[in-house]
Amino acid sequence: VIGFYSAYQQSNDVKYLNIARQVWKYIQNHIIDKEHGEWYWSIRPDGTPNLTDDKAGFWKCPYHNGRMCMEMIERFEKTI
Repeated sequence: VIGFYSAYQQSNDVKYLNIARQVWKYIQNHIIDKEHGEWYWSIRPDGTPNLTDDKAGFWKCPYHNGRMCMEMIERFEKTI
């Protein structure tokens, strides 16, 4: 999300903004566990959550998800 939004900020090309929105919608619809919290590690090719991997682990933890959200909020506030 941040990468595409950065591309939009640098180029002013709205296609990057639209891709950032699409990625965020995908995360909301497929990655976030709305029942138990946190984000799934990954999804399977059929679009269902991969329930065999831990949600948080050595290479993934809530920090990355939260940091992305805080960064985007900060950037949106500067834009608006």
